[in-house]
Amino acid sequence: MKFVKVKNTKLNIEYDWLADISSLEDLMEIEKAFSTKNASNIWEYLNSKDYYYALNQHFENVDRSKFGNDHCSPVNKIVPLLSALTVQAVESKVSPILFFSNVMDKIVASKAESLGKYGRIFINKNGGYFAYTNNYEILEVKEWHTFPQYEKKDIKVSKWPEGTHWYITCNGSVVEVDGIPKWINEKDAWDAAERWIKKEK
Repeated sequence: MKFVKVKNTKLNIEYDWLADISSLEDLMEIEKAFSTKNASNIWEYLNSKDYYYALNQHFENVDRSKFGNDHCSPVNKIVPLLSALTVQAVESKVSPILFFSNVMDKIVASKAESLGKYGRIFINKNGGYFAYTNNYEILEVKEWHTFPQYEKKDIKVSKWPEGTHWYITCNGSVVEVDGIPKWINEKDAWDAAERWIKKEK
């Protein structure tokens, strides 16, 4: 499958590796990987503090003992979406797993619709997507089976001259680890970078 780095020349924004989708076959191939990941993320959410908190904001007498004691992993990128849909899920009177799965199916259908309309879409590693237009310049192209996995050689830890904080970049993009964008010393930044690489795999 083809993956690309692109730049929006109108907004001057560069995007890290995106799946370059121009056929339904390619879309279905990438969505197989997302469906497994999403099922795992939905299950984690339904057994987490995050689900309890979302329910507790809108409903009375939510039994805290039925939920896990941990928040979802920071790599679970669909928690904000699931939290926003929690009330609708409960009010739909179907199982939350079925409701969330149906939402994911609608997102795939929307991608297929955009592909049919524009002929080409780009999908990021979290499942977000946008259509190709003439505003996008292709910077780099690679063939992979799935999204690229980053290694230590792709990481740079640095600080501004005379600066006091250390920053992590991966292929030129700034990396946040567990919501933290900067570190007090170089060792802490490298430790965070290694944690980030493991999470991305």
